[in-house]
Amino acid sequence: MKFSELAIEHLDITKPENIRMLIVEKFCAQSISHSLSKHEEELIATFIRSASTVGVNYEELNELMLLLNQRRIERGFFSFIFEKDKIKLQELKAGVTKFRGYAMLKYGNFKFAFNSLSKCKIRDEVEKKLLPYSRDKSTITKSYHGRPSKTTDINKISKSDTFYTGYISGRRLDDYKEKIKYKRQNKEITEDEHHRLMSQIIKDSDKCQNIIDIALKNADVYLTWDFMDIYIATSMRYKWEYEETFEFISMLFKNKKILRMNLRYFDPTQSKCAERIDKGIVESLMLKRAKCTIYMTQELDTLGKDSELAATLAQGKPVIAYVPEVNLREHTKKIFNYSIEYFIKRYYTLKLEGIWDERKYRPMFGRVDSNYSLSIRKWIEESEKRMQEAVDESFEAEIKRGPQFLTICRLFSLAESYSYSARYSILSRTHPLAIQVHLDTGIANGVLVLRDIKRCSELLLNILTNDMSFTIKHEAEKARQLLISNDINWVAFFEKLKSKKVNSNIYLF
Repeated sequence: MKFSELAIEHLDITKPENIRMLIVEKFCAQSISHSLSKHEEELIATFIRSASTVGVNYEELNELMLLLNQRRIERGFFSFIFEKDKIKLQELKAGVTKFRGYAMLKYGNFKFAFNSLSKCKIRDEVEKKLLPYSRDKSTITKSYHGRPSKTTDINKISKSDTFYTGYISGRRLDDYKEKIKYKRQNKEITEDEHHRLMSQIIKDSDKCQNIIDIALKNADVYLTWDFMDIYIATSMRYKWEYEETFEFISMLFKNKKILRMNLRYFDPTQSKCAERIDKGIVESLMLKRAKCTIYMTQELDTLGKDSELAATLAQGKPVIAYVPEVNLREHTKKIFNYSIEYFIKRYYTLKLEGIWDERKYRPMFGRVDSNYSLSIRKWIEESEKRMQEAVDESFEAEIKRGPQFLTICRLFSLAESYSYSARYSILSRTHPLAIQVHLDTGIANGVLVLRDIKRCSELLLNILTNDMSFTIKHEAEKARQLLISNDINWVAFFEKLKSKKVNSNIYLF
């Protein structure tokens, strides 16, 4: 773990009042109630001169602590924080910063952390109290590399078949079967067409059942694994969502360093439970066992996925939220191959989000099609009508050959880009679930939001190996403005707490 704090880095501790601030306020988390007397200044100045030339050892630091009317620290705490018997004057700042970083992670409070850790007489005692954050990167990496291989593994379902594991796929086949029967009864299709389409439905139903059987067995395999490191939280309803999730997971775990870690992760595209109660229990168990959750921000955020995010944070575990950053050219090519149903579903969702009607987006939409609002509405209405009338998917190829389809794809790519950018802003700044309190400790735990799969993969590796870098910032005024922006008058609430002498200091990490 690496920590930094600009307020400490810029502190000139060759001045007596500044070294007092470093020790009393930053290290011991106590308030300074009076100015230094002339005699105190002279004694501290003597300490500074000595420390600047020959350094500071454990005993000498404790002399300074007593001089500043603070409690002595034990040798185990000194050893963990400073990692050597004698330190230079400027290394005091690095040690205090290190302590404050661990205090934020493990305790969420500097004073309580100091009172707890400073009493530790041996280093192992400090490390034990700071678990899991105190574990060394090399030790963690070695333990992952030394894991035994899997006794059983899942039977991988291909990307194009993952949709069959969903709870909607079977129902869609039943609906399609009823549609074909209705059209035959009303003589909208011939007997030969009816026979051909029903044969295809039977074939698809058999395939669907085979995939479901594999997914059910895969769920059993996940439950037998000794380790479960990562849980993937998704919302998947439609074929394109299953395929996007499959692609994301495949790319995420391509990192060579991650491959050597022998990680175990729960892939929702490869698993299925027979009943919704089983699904809830199994996924809750996965969340309990996993060290980290990756939250995929997709077209829709569902109750289940948001609950998984909140449950992970409430356990004090990290959540990485991945929000796609849309490359317009690549995304246009990608959705060109999506079903017409995708465009119909997304049109109405994006309309509810206000994307099509947002004033600031209109100029960019207008560059693609000056009359985009009317054009896209008519295209959607016509496509809906043709989809309802169609007996198979052959109508899609005809629509995609039309001169307007490429323009539609470009408009949707723009709309998706704006939608995901807005979701990123909400999740990283204002989403009410983005910060949760660890139920056992009361420590705030926030979501880590990224928009690049490669960076997501690197962050995951850093989290699992305790190779993280943190900066402690002081943003009291920013916090105040954030509180004011909420409907509840939180400022008045905290002022009321302060009037009752309750420590309500807010630290933003």
